[in-house]
Amino acid sequence: MRLVAVICFTLLLVTNVAVADTRAERLATLMEAEGVSAAFDAAREMVRQQTKADADKGMASLLTHLDASQQVMDQLHQAYSEFIDEVTKGAFRREDMVASWSDAYGANFSDDELTQLLAFYQSPLGIKTVAAARSSMPKVMEKMQAELQPRLRPAIKRYTEQVGKVIADCKCERKSAEAAAQGEEVPAK
Repeated sequence: MRLVAVICFTLLLVTNVAVADTRAERLATLMEAEGVSAAFDAAREMVRQQTKADADKGMASLLTHLDASQQVMDQLHQAYSEFIDEVTKGAFRREDMVASWSDAYGANFSDDELTQLLAFYQSPLGIKTVAAARSSMPKVMEKMQAELQPRLRPAIKRYTEQVGKVIADCKCERKSAEAAAQGEEVPAK
């Protein structure tokens, strides 16, 4: 029985090496098997969505303060679309991520160790490990959120009170909206 297990393990190693001959290919395959690629894709999409949401708020604010012709509004929308494209298209490319991850992560392992890692992560137990990690994360995040919520409101209240007191005590002059937008200092009296 042990001989069969050893033969199967050896075949698995040989098969994995055949599938991923070079170190770069092994690292890319390992990245997939460990679930790093899926996590990266999710993070990349989250950053893109957050960038767009932040830009949407800025655009909405700008548009509510303008009384402009349709032509001007169209030009602003065009500029906004170009901005979103410039920020998000080509950003966080998968090839760049694989290269960065391979350099950082791969530096910790020899070629033989990478082959062994691949064998593990492509085995039934490795696949189960990655699936368990993925399914556990939302539960852990939910628990962290639940623990944070009771602390958040009182902390925000204390912070707001502190900021209000500092501002009231300093008797600072407020900048005009235009000066603040341009980063100008208010002249001392």
